[in-house]
Amino acid sequence: MSFLDSLDKLTPPNSRSQFNPTSLSPSAALSILFLTIAHAPFSPDFGLAWSLLSDSFVNGAALPPVQSHDSDEDSDDDEPAKKVPATPKGEKETAQLLQSLSSTLQGRKFRQFWSAVNKVEGGADVKGQMEELKRSSKGWEKAIREEIAKEVELSFRSVKKEILVGFMGTEGEHHSV
Repeated sequence: MSFLDSLDKLTPPNSRSQFNPTSLSPSAALSILFLTIAHAPFSPDFGLAWSLLSDSFVNGAALPPVQSHDSDEDSDDDEPAKKVPATPKGEKETAQLLQSLSSTLQGRKFRQFWSAVNKVEGGADVKGQMEELKRSSKGWEKAIREEIAKEVELSFRSVKKEILVGFMGTEGEHHSV
């Protein structure tokens, strides 16, 4: 399945326009980045999605403005709603963490990947966003493990159980032989 097919299935209609820096939704962009890791960790899809964000918040640009929630009863209905600058909540740092996770998987550093996913470093905003991304992407761990299993199968004739457990990020779980 290609990157664009995945976007069609995994995101709402017109979400590809979310990569337009003037109308960018940081949460949609972060979701797409996370989904490219989860569903195609060894393809160039993450790099493609990242390159589409080149002029956005991931490189320090301001977040898009948001609607002001003024409760001004005397406001003129003909006047357009005011937009105010959005306050950053760790979006750039979360995107950089996702880039690091993608690079780690691309380098086949599976144990390091699972360690980083399970022990997210950063502020409360980054940790919260990562937890929300994980929660909203059902089956992401299974999808990544299946892709890792394919890579291990292609790369090794045999592998010790404890090494495979580390690659799959399932330490501490009960494993039958």
